[in-house]
Amino acid sequence: MDLNLNFLKSFVELSKTLNFSKAAKNLSMAQPGLSRQIRQLEESLQTSLFLRDNKRVTLTQEGEYLRDHISPLLLGINDAVSSVKSLSDVVSGKITIACPLEIGEYLLAPLSSKFLEIHDEIEISLRFVSMDQALDMLLAGEADFGIGLDSPDQENIRSYKFLEQNSYLLSSNKDFDVQDVKDLHYAGYHFEDPLIISFVKSFSPKLSIGNIKIGFSANSHNAIVEHLIENKNKVGVLPYYSKPVESALEEGKIFKVGDYSIRSDLFLLTTVEETLPLRKKVFLEFLLNR
Repeated sequence: MDLNLNFLKSFVELSKTLNFSKAAKNLSMAQPGLSRQIRQLEESLQTSLFLRDNKRVTLTQEGEYLRDHISPLLLGINDAVSSVKSLSDVVSGKITIACPLEIGEYLLAPLSSKFLEIHDEIEISLRFVSMDQALDMLLAGEADFGIGLDSPDQENIRSYKFLEQNSYLLSSNKDFDVQDVKDLHYAGYHFEDPLIISFVKSFSPKLSIGNIKIGFSANSHNAIVEHLIENKNKVGVLPYYSKPVESALEEGKIFKVGDYSIRSDLFLLTTVEETLPLRKKVFLEFLLNR
């Protein structure tokens, strides 16, 4: 029988707290994810490990037996892993960051340069991909960090609020007249651009996504800006933290339309690990304390 080591760790933590909310918090995961892991472990063992009612959670006899026997084994595994990592506990190695081009160029490239002035023994690789691809790369072990628009409901992904950004309604027509944002024709990152959808629904909450008119898409802010310059009847919703957007605004090629804007958060994503490699730990601390 193959048992998932993470499921066993979750079981041991829950057996200590006997509280799903506390155990999930201690494990840095969402409570539904913890419940799913415990259920799958019980199904694998074909036995109930916990008794649950509206007031409390208790261990079954089988659960007590598993706790007493598995806890020292997991402790030994953790000690062994820590010992191995301590043998190479130096700030060196390679860090790969998966992120959109604009965030990489505007923010992460300059920050990486500053970091490398302090830790020149580390290599940093920026991979410019969509936010969906960044999450896929994290899950596949192809990246150490990723950038996302939200905190994903993934039990093995941890997220940190990284940046608050304002995104503006933009047009190359300085006198663009807005009657209703739901009737505008948009250019976006793709045909279901989450930024445009969030923007329009902040003004028209009941509007169906299918009624939002996104007639042009390109996964490049530069291409979207150029499209807006050539099409004065089109608008875009883009963040200021983007070199093409910043440059076009400063040069007067595009303009903010009225006071229409939306605030959104960017999250720094990384996989949950028992002990972070030192290179990831110092880079994470650097980014969050920049």
